[in-house]
Amino acid sequence: MIKDTLARNTNKSDITIRTAVPADGSGIAKVHAYTWWSSYQSFMPKEYLEDRIINIENATLKFTNCINTKHNCLVAEVGNEIVGILYFMPAKDPKYAKCGEIKGVYVLERFQRMGIGKRLFIAGIKALLEHRYKDMIINVVQANTKGKNFYLKLGGEVVGEFESTFGGVTLKQDVIYYKDIQALYEKLTAKK
Repeated sequence: MIKDTLARNTNKSDITIRTAVPADGSGIAKVHAYTWWSSYQSFMPKEYLEDRIINIENATLKFTNCINTKHNCLVAEVGNEIVGILYFMPAKDPKYAKCGEIKGVYVLERFQRMGIGKRLFIAGIKALLEHRYKDMIINVVQANTKGKNFYLKLGGEVVGEFESTFGGVTLKQDVIYYKDIQALYEKLTAKK
């Protein structure tokens, strides 16, 4: 586990955003499991979230394989520790077949509110632009108001909803759409 002092003493210049490599699988799995725990425990079954933590080894294999296939992943590092992740791909929903999709921005709780999520988001947009996408979507669980507000604040708009089941609980998700991600990228990276 990363020491709390590392989070307290982190400057923006200490944060590196880079493309994930297969050796990052374990760090990615840990960030994914622990951010789900801290973000979703109020509306997902505790056992389901605990199982994600207990099975980090299996998730490590999944993420390592994911890095080696069509899924792309970015990581945020502080002091050689992975503290945030973002992964992206072509949108799965046929309605958005021409869009890129960010599957999520995950930052360990003690590293939140340091700009890491926004930096990952911007890097994700850049990566989607490099893959020639013009628009993108992100799906977010409606009960995850913190995450949803983050995505909306960065320029997205809710254009639909659907249901997904996690650990036996059915939850509504919003589809957040971003039109013209080139313009969004320029806006988010403009010097103020």
